[in-house]
Amino acid sequence: MGPTKGSEEHLRFPKEMKYTKSDEVHFQAATECHICGGELGEDRAQDRARDHCHLTGKFRGAAHVSCNLEYQIPKFFPVLFHNLSGYDSHLFIKKLKGKCEDKNEKIKCIPKMKRTTFHSAEKW
Repeated sequence: MGPTKGSEEHLRFPKEMKYTKSDEVHFQAATECHICGGELGEDRAQDRARDHCHLTGKFRGAAHVSCNLEYQIPKFFPVLFHNLSGYDSHLFIKKLKGKCEDKNEKIKCIPKMKRTTFHSAEKW
């Protein structure tokens, strides 16, 4: 069974900020930017912004307006797979390849790597 039309809607961003009364208290009490660590100015309306994750909508903290505007979503997400050489892996890779080609993106892959393991003869 494949994905239904619109099933990827939850992955779209930016998400609306989820902001609670507790978040407002933290925002008003903040004295430093959570992004750069610099001191926030006294002019709350001009110098600070409510920063939130554009993927989840979660409030992250008070930030300088300039820091908030420069903060960006990463351009890539590293994904690690273990045992992907199994039977079903080709189905996954074909689907991923199709999604990337639709968006003119590329998949970069590191082939199978040898693993180093350590063993100890001592009993713990």
